[in-house]
This record gives sequence, structure tokens and C-alpha cells, in this order.
Amino acid sequence: MTGALRAHVTAHARDRAVRPDALAFCFSGHGSQWLGMGRDLLGEPAFRAAFEACDRALRPFTGWSVTAELLADRATSRLERTDVVQPVLFALQTALARTLSAWGVEPAVVFGQGPGDVAAAVFAGALPLAEGARLIAARSRLDSERTHPGTWARRRVFARTGATTLRATLDRPSSSDRDSGAAVQLWQGVPTARRTV
Repeated sequence: MTGALRAHVTAHARDRAVRPDALAFCFSGHGSQWLGMGRDLLGEPAFRAAFEACDRALRPFTGWSVTAELLADRATSRLERTDVVQPVLFALQTALARTLSAWGVEPAVVFGQGPGDVAAAVFAGALPLAEGARLIAARSRLDSERTHPGTWARRRVFARTGATTLRATLDRPSSSDRDSGAAVQLWQGVPTARRTV
């Protein structure tokens, strides 16, 4: 994967038709993760150094290693946990953006969604790495705590039929529910139940 990414970047960095001011980096929220993501990139020295810097910055706030989580197998992986996946994605995205920068790929704009906002702010220089690590660790802990005692309300608008259908569902949240692009979520501190309105 690293070789293919480097070849793509090299080919496009030399292409005069590519406008350097047209490049943007988008840092995603959680829901984009999968077991084994980013492991191949650890073989790239620039990525590994940046990822290890993130690991050192996060460890005082998480008490565990994002490198160990990235390398975990199916039996020991905790990527399904909000308080684990958000710091891992923060480190992965920050390290990848720094690697691309080391290769000469500089965006004109960076933006993020959800926890990706923190990685975008760190990469843009708006937050130092240590502050971004503290912020993502606190955010992920709070997000994790609030998903267990209460519920999420989802409002879905289906526009395909031409008519607007509004459906609110109160239910125990799942990662895919919270991060679905088709739904707008509202936090509700009500007991776990399922209701359709």
C-alpha cells in the first residue's frame, strides 16, 4: 500500500495540470476504521516516526498505546470502543497527513468531521500535538460515557420518493448509527427503549 501511495503521489506531484491550490485534506470521523488499517504504513519511516510521536503524546491521557491497538489481532482489538478508536484514528490521520507533507504534498485547505476535526487542527498548526492528544482523549472518553446510559434519537429524511418521510427512533446506539450520513442524531438521556414516531 505504501508503495502504491508513494507512486501515485510522485506521479501527480510532477503533473503540471495538477493545481497545488486545489488540494484539500479531509480528516474523517469514526466509522471509517477497520481491523488492520494503517499497518502497512508503519513500514514507511516518515509515517512510523509521526505515528510514534502521536503515540507518545496520547499515552499520558489514554494509558495505553495506539501502536499496540493498531497492531492488535481480532481477538484483542478494541476498535469497536469509542474511547479507543477515536485516539487511534487521530494518530493515524495525523501521521498520514504528516507523511504526505514530508513527501511534498501540501493541501491548501484541511477540514475534519467529528473527531477528525482535532487531527485537522493539529495538522494545520492550530493546536500543538500534545493539546490535540489531550483533547481527543477527553472527547473520546466523553463520547464513550454518554453512549451507554442513554439513547440516540435519529431523524431520517428520505428524499428519493419526492415526499419527505420523518422517522425518529429511540434505541441503543451503535457506531454505524451515530456515523451514518443518512441520519441526523440527537442525544437523548432517556432510558434505553425503542420507539418509532
